[in-house]
Amino acid sequence: MIAQLHDTVLIGLYFVIAIFAGNLTARIRLQEKGAQRNVQRIMALYRLTHETATAPDLDAVLERAITQLQQLFAAQVAILLAPAGELQRQPHAAGDLHLGEKEFSVASWVFQHGRAAAAPILYLQHRPNFCLCTHHNALWAS
Repeated sequence: MIAQLHDTVLIGLYFVIAIFAGNLTARIRLQEKGAQRNVQRIMALYRLTHETATAPDLDAVLERAITQLQQLFAAQVAILLAPAGELQRQPHAAGDLHLGEKEFSVASWVFQHGRAAAAPILYLQHRPNFCLCTHHNALWAS
């Protein structure tokens, strides 16, 4: 039991300082995690740039890009090509992701319209972290 007023004030001040220090520590940890994520992204971008710059042809560039994306996101990857202006149904051979009919129809729509599609996300709920990227747009579903 606390007998004197100044002891009570000291204990109260101790708890206020402890709470303040805890909040500061939590902020520092969040900033550290953010910095680590940034370093990982920068290193991944560097590796991707280095790997693709040393590739002798388009197939090697795509293979290296797929490998880097698989490692970076720990996910399956498919790259669809459009050599004659029309999206090919078969993904590049280096990829390991099979696109079903729904995914391919969304990819075709995104490619043809050159913008992200919002409504088809409802049909892709069974595919977490599904992303379709065109030359300047992307569709994310999670």
